[in-house]
Amino acid sequence: MRFKLVYIVHGLILLLFIVSAIYGYNRLVELNFFIYDDELNFYNFLDLIVTHKVFRPLIILIAPTIGVFLKNRYGWVFITSYFYFLICSICSVFFEDGFSDYKDILLFVSIVLLITLIIIIMNIKKVSFHFYKINKIKLLGLNLVSFVVGMCSFILLLISKTI
Repeated sequence: MRFKLVYIVHGLILLLFIVSAIYGYNRLVELNFFIYDDELNFYNFLDLIVTHKVFRPLIILIAPTIGVFLKNRYGWVFITSYFYFLICSICSVFFEDGFSDYKDILLFVSIVLLITLIIIIMNIKKVSFHFYKINKIKLLGLNLVSFVVGMCSFILLLISKTI
């Protein structure tokens, strides 16, 4: 079995999923301690999940994690739409808070370039055609679908934050 470039992207998504799960669980236990002062039971668990949205990053990462295990165009769309969603979210966070100095600008540019590099990796022929079996003609359409799905996911997240 040869090492493929797409395995870097898959490993990154799985790492984000695991870190998100651990962070969500630790945050859940911490909030339970400060709010309820007792051990975690089912009612407290559900209340904390609904009111504090502890596992929101984990829920958002479900689609690209499923995409890691699908070796077809649907997996490619799940993964790529997540990275389009991530670019929109990062742009929103940085432009809401503003840039205080050159370090913020440098951080913003480096994060966006890293995510753009991952999207470029997903569009390389070695990945798109040889791994996901997507020919060049369908790739542009699937990129558009991924962008629309990522943007709609971002808009839904913004709407859910305001409610």
